[in-house]
Amino acid sequence: MTTTDLSNKVVQIKAVLKKIETNVSEVTYEEVITTLNQIYYIVISKKDNEIKDIFSSLSFNTIILFLQYEEIEDKIIKILEAYIQFVSIEAIVDQYEDFINIGLTNPKESIICLTLKELLNGIQNNNQLCEVITRKFLDKIVNCFSLHVQSISKLVSQLMAEILSKNEDCLDLFLERDSLNALYAQCEKNEVVKFTIYDLIITISSVNNTNFEKCKKAGLFDSMLNEIDSKDILVKLNTIELFVKLLSNENLYNFFEKSEIMRKLINEVQKDPEDENVDIEDKLFLHSIIKFFSSLADFNMKSFKDIQNKYDLLSLFEMQFNKNDLSTKEIIIITVGSIGSTYEGLILLNEQHTLLQTILDYYPSLSGNLKIIYLQNLSCILTICKLSEEVEKITQSIYQGIHGKPNTLKELIQIANQVFEDARIAAYAVIKGIAVHNWGLKELDNSTEFIKFILDRGQEPNRLGQDWKYSIIETMVNHPSSSTILRPDTLVKFKVYLKQGPYYKYVEPKVVVKGAN
Repeated sequence: MTTTDLSNKVVQIKAVLKKIETNVSEVTYEEVITTLNQIYYIVISKKDNEIKDIFSSLSFNTIILFLQYEEIEDKIIKILEAYIQFVSIEAIVDQYEDFINIGLTNPKESIICLTLKELLNGIQNNNQLCEVITRKFLDKIVNCFSLHVQSISKLVSQLMAEILSKNEDCLDLFLERDSLNALYAQCEKNEVVKFTIYDLIITISSVNNTNFEKCKKAGLFDSMLNEIDSKDILVKLNTIELFVKLLSNENLYNFFEKSEIMRKLINEVQKDPEDENVDIEDKLFLHSIIKFFSSLADFNMKSFKDIQNKYDLLSLFEMQFNKNDLSTKEIIIITVGSIGSTYEGLILLNEQHTLLQTILDYYPSLSGNLKIIYLQNLSCILTICKLSEEVEKITQSIYQGIHGKPNTLKELIQIANQVFEDARIAAYAVIKGIAVHNWGLKELDNSTEFIKFILDRGQEPNRLGQDWKYSIIETMVNHPSSSTILRPDTLVKFKVYLKQGPYYKYVEPKVVVKGAN
């Protein structure tokens, strides 16, 4: 489009906009749609002078009129975004309150999202908007939670976090008004919204001690505390599940400490399972709490270490392991595998020592599915690739503490020859964990039974197992010390194995004798 064409197009657009402003009944549907499409083209083409010229002729009433044309909703949203930038969000908040109210209460989710985004952008660029927005629009912003739309709830939470975290006066206004009751009401209606609101509460109360005390006094934490103390086991389990989802919030640990939620969780882990008052619901709640701490170690090892230093949590796990049933033992084995799969976690387990030793001592009595789970989690610990003297020493000590029959490696080979694939894969995983380490490489290379087993292509019937065997050999060959630890003839055989690939099958040549039938 030439400059002249563009100028003529702008003149036509402005003429239609003027007709809409003066007498909308004279404008046809086709004229409006054509005009909107033309404005959209100019906006996305970033023709700044033309955009400015058009928007100077455009009023908020006309913009609101445009919202009814759902068939080109995406284009209208783009025009709206550009128009808000042209007018400025500060001017809109100050002078066009009705426009924001329409945006926050619009039946179209896209319009609500746009309004929330623009308010959020405005606050991020200008802190002074916080108080105006709180006074004029906070009730309607909170009410957006009631739509139970995740994208909208997330934007509401982000906007409220910006407002209430940056300005104490705004927090005071929020805590004094009906907005607080509206917030509580939304928690009862939808789990996704409840998660978003809890995340918001943790964020705004963790800014400083003053915010925390104000939120506490206003009763913002009551819902969380009441759910932990609920008589309904499903409520308690759902609450812990919600807490796991909140682990990405870096303020969670400090919030739990200050709000006494952490103390409540620790009290549950301290309960003696042999106490006659402990029932099946207590056990289910205990399991969910142990899983929570396992997830915490995955998300934030620093916070987990702080909990260990303050409450000696690993010793509490040990007590539960010694006194509780197989289902609890299984969860604690999985938790120890998760904690020990990182360098910091392995060091922590080694420093506490007795939990790890208790679990290692338990191995000879294992059977069935629990043994498979044990091996899977043992492999997570052994597979740590940080080749330091400390890690080598700890992992070798763990391996030696298993006490398999007649020895650990022979037992692993026996398991890897079993009929059940899950058991075989678990054994392969442990062997691969052994192969990561210098001491493990020596252990494997010194076993003629292992070398024969790992090179035997007829032993493993399934492709998944064949992949694992290939991966073990690959780990051994690629080990930094392979050339100095592995025997030369073994290394050559391994390299041939890798070159042939995981699924190679040796075909014996057939000799045809002349005259034979």
